[in-house]
Amino acid sequence: MTHSHRLYDGSLQFKNAVTAQGAVYEIGTVADGSKAAAPVVAAPAVQDAGKFELAVRWPVTNKMVVPPEDIQKTAGIIDFCVGDMKEGPYKYWFRFLNNRVQDYIFETEGGDIFVVHTSTTEHHFVKFTCEGSPTIIRFAGY
Repeated sequence: MTHSHRLYDGSLQFKNAVTAQGAVYEIGTVADGSKAAAPVVAAPAVQDAGKFELAVRWPVTNKMVVPPEDIQKTAGIIDFCVGDMKEGPYKYWFRFLNNRVQDYIFETEGGDIFVVHTSTTEHHFVKFTCEGSPTIIRFAGY
């Protein structure tokens, strides 16, 4: 299950953001009052996450992936998915489930950088378009 249906069913609320390169993207979480509003948490939230930077290779697969245990422990990312958008102005989306409150920076192979501030432990969604490869090659927490 990729949760891509949630991108279209109205259960998410999105806000606009802009990359340093000027590209618009959207960050989403479960909408208040939605049937899916209860956060999905894989483990107790850790509030003091610390800084990290990790090299990864997360291509578009449209499938949920559980990262290796070292990434889960270091970054608090329990699962993720990078997918193609089926409708709307964006070409791609990714979502991740975090088990700690952390601010994340994700970088694509095409050079786009997306910042996601988390204040909850739940699925977070990013809708984006990039001119180069959408494969996520690096992410950091601060």
